Amino acid sequence: LNPLIKVINLVSVIAATVLITGAVGEPEALDNVGLQIAVGVVGTLIVLGISYYNATRIARRISRAAEVATAMSSGDTDQKIDFESRDEIGVLADAFRGLGTYLGDMAQAANSIAGGNLTVRVAERSDRDRLGQAFTRMVKNLSDIISSLDQNARELLSAAAEISTSSEQMARGAQAQSDQVGRVQVAIEE
Repeated sequence: LNPLIKVINLVSVIAATVLITGAVGEPEALDNVGLQIAVGVVGTLIVLGISYYNATRIARRISRAAEVATAMSSGDTDQKIDFESRDEIGVLADAFRGLGTYLGDMAQAANSIAGGNLTVRVAERSDRDRLGQAFTRMVKNLSDIISSLDQNARELLSAAAEISTSSEQMARGAQAQSDQVGRVQVAIEE
């Protein structure tokens, strides 16, 4: 607002200078110059008002986009930009809306994976979508690790069963030997 006041003051000084200079000259020229100055001042004020309105409107929308970008950069993916337009700022707002949707989808996928759901499929948005590609590799690697752990657990269970069977056989063999030693001892005593 301060620059606008300075411009209005400057226009007023110029208008007063022209009026004073014209007053020294011919009276008809004064009426003509006065009208021209009045139209010029009014036109200038209208243009300045429109310019000020547009500048503040643009500044508010850019400030909102900056707030959203700052919040998103700190992890707040629930941010929304609530204005639409067909100009460059509208294109910027659309891009931020798309970014918010993308980050929200990725956060949802990460929460599903953290909850143990490895059936999550993350759709890569492009061949340059490094985050989407990383999620796809992560889900595959985690699935492979779990499959490997499952296979190892099965093999361990099988080995434990074999050891148990061998232990039972050894116990029966030891019992048979003990029985036989007992019979030999009885036979020696007789």
